[in-house]
Amino acid sequence: MGYEEQHDSSARRYVGVSADRKPRPGQVGTDGATVDEAHYPDGSVLTEVDTGLQYVWHDQRWKLIRHPLSGLVQQILAEQRKQTQLLQELVKQKGT
Repeated sequence: MGYEEQHDSSARRYVGVSADRKPRPGQVGTDGATVDEAHYPDGSVLTEVDTGLQYVWHDQRWKLIRHPLSGLVQQILAEQRKQTQLLQELVKQKGT
């Protein structure tokens, strides 16, 4: 699928899931052109919607943003995954 790019200032925002490859200079963009370093201005933010983690582009790499609530978000997402698995198992059992 890949990360979706959003423009609203000189910095850019990217949204995707953790399984996606993080965008980097040298990769081919959605328009088929090779993306250069200028395409990633410092301060650009990448958000993983399935984990809630955010990264900021700085010094030519993505750096994890430490947020006070990120641990809580991780706990909530882990619990949500457990609940989803339980529901899937119950549905499967009921169907057999």
